Amino acid sequence: MFQNLVGDGYGTVGYGLHTDPDLTEKWRHSAHIRYTYSGLYPVFELYADFGDRSAKDVVRVQEVDFEKKKESVFTEGIRRNAPYFDGHLRVYIPLNFSSGGVSRGLIPQVKFRMTNDLYNDKILLREKKGEDETPEVIGTLGTDHISPIGTVDYSIRGYVVRQTAPSQDYPRLGIGAEIGLRTKPGHRASFGNTAYLYTYGYLPGLLANQGLRITATLGKELGGMDYSYPETPISFLPRGFAETNIRSISNSCSPEKMKFSLDYSIPLLNLDWSWLSPLVYVKNLSITPFFDLAHYKFKQNSEFHINKNGIGSETLWSGGVDLVFNLGNILWFPFDSKFGFRYARNHWNNIGRMNIKNLEENHFEVLFSTSL
Repeated sequence: MFQNLVGDGYGTVGYGLHTDPDLTEKWRHSAHIRYTYSGLYPVFELYADFGDRSAKDVVRVQEVDFEKKKESVFTEGIRRNAPYFDGHLRVYIPLNFSSGGVSRGLIPQVKFRMTNDLYNDKILLREKKGEDETPEVIGTLGTDHISPIGTVDYSIRGYVVRQTAPSQDYPRLGIGAEIGLRTKPGHRASFGNTAYLYTYGYLPGLLANQGLRITATLGKELGGMDYSYPETPISFLPRGFAETNIRSISNSCSPEKMKFSLDYSIPLLNLDWSWLSPLVYVKNLSITPFFDLAHYKFKQNSEFHINKNGIGSETLWSGGVDLVFNLGNILWFPFDSKFGFRYARNHWNNIGRMNIKNLEENHFEVLFSTSL
């Protein structure tokens, strides 16, 4: 970790040694940097990771497997003899109008992401006639255009909320909204522009330290082609479906989607467990029942093997509870962290007809997050 003399420029540098995600018998060296400068507006945040895997040539594939009698659409990456680079730059202006115990703000921002993976807008058509047979390319669709994958996200957020007391997880009252747009310059044929509206609000709970959070999110593809991916920068997935590939499927064929969520925070015990310090300091324990409802509209294109089951729409819901320990520090680092467990009960209608992985009615998950 490092910072300048006045503390308005700070960051971290890291080194990693881990197995190669593509060749598990090999080890990879990686480098990571995080840097923030807030001395002048706008604020700059830079994130970069180098060497976590090999860079790849990426292409979309439509494959017919005659032995298994199924057709599938997926992206395939061919390793290149170059280390992978993933760089992010976030530029934003945190306008603050807070006063009298009420936080008010407006945050316009632009986020850039660039990798050295090369994406080809061409779609490969392949046939596979047996389990041990090498798939045969029988044709292509689309334009043969190859360039690095880059993403630009524009957004603006505004909020008015009461400040949160130390005994609370949520403010007692508040409201906020964010509107955003995602683009992938150079790959409009494969990725349509997508817009989203995210709104949230807070209401008092039954007791002074309890609170209700309500969120609603809408997403829509703007001007996409029949075979373009309507990828959105935020998730519309109910929490109990976290281990599935539904988000990937919705980003490939759902041009319109929405999500509604309720969370009720119940701080239970102010534990103040300092006897585990400096390894960990446990501040309190909280329980948060939640409910998520998501609705997706799907597009269909038989030529490009998109949604061949003809599912027009789908509604998913997930209800459950989080049990979370709030930590004041962990492993000697003075950052607020959360550790806990989640249970969710899931419901769906027709999406099981798609090639969904890990689709389950009961979902268990270990939670961990840190403010680092």
